Amino acid sequence: MSRKQISILLILLSIVAGCSPKQSPGRVAPGRIDWSQETAESIKQKIHASAGKLTILSAFFSLSMNPPPKKMMSSMSGVITIDHRYGEAKIRIQAFHLFGSTLFDMVQTNIVKIYVPRKNTMYTGEKDTGESGIQGPQAVFANMVLDADSLILRKDKPLHIGKDSVILYLENGWLSLDKETGLVIAKRVDNMTIYYSEYTPLAEQTVIPTRISIVATDGSYKAKCTLSKLATPTSLPKGFFDLTEYRPEQIKSLADLQE
Repeated sequence: MSRKQISILLILLSIVAGCSPKQSPGRVAPGRIDWSQETAESIKQKIHASAGKLTILSAFFSLSMNPPPKKMMSSMSGVITIDHRYGEAKIRIQAFHLFGSTLFDMVQTNIVKIYVPRKNTMYTGEKDTGESGIQGPQAVFANMVLDADSLILRKDKPLHIGKDSVILYLENGWLSLDKETGLVIAKRVDNMTIYYSEYTPLAEQTVIPTRISIVATDGSYKAKCTLSKLATPTSLPKGFFDLTEYRPEQIKSLADLQE
């Protein structure tokens, strides 16, 4: 697993703007949206406000990729925990092999730490903020993000209100929102389209998609991530984000993580 392939530590799960009241899991009631009163900027602000309502999240994930990236398996599963109650987000991902063994255990705080059990080695370094391409788990997780600050609106193309959807045009693509609920259902970014579905309420008037799919515009790559057992823990064990429970034989730079 290369450094870029491991860079899924950069994720923040998509907390999408939802105009619906809180409902039972798996159901989102239709909203009552007067689109004539909305603008591209107002929608961007709603995404920002919705994201701020959920400060801690834990979930199981199941990820499949076709074709699998070079030197990687086609599927993996695990647990992701995100905590940004105290400023910059802290993230931990525990990924498991199909047969239950740990593939890697990773944390991101101000630095990245990755423990690989089969090598009994800890890799540490700064997080990779470079482009990672369309393939690999990092593409799936990174594109769950709907960070309002990164949505650069096109000034020359106003909000388009269609029969069933509303299109918000961006400098590098677009967002498609369901006209009835106001939820984001697709995002086009450069050479890929990301689809969001199976929204589940979590926290006060906040909903998140539990099924995220990526399709390359040329059809050469597909990936799907499913989230389950969503939770908002009230507290986490001390040291949850420092991996001190491991006793690695070696400590190496993150740049040395090549396989």
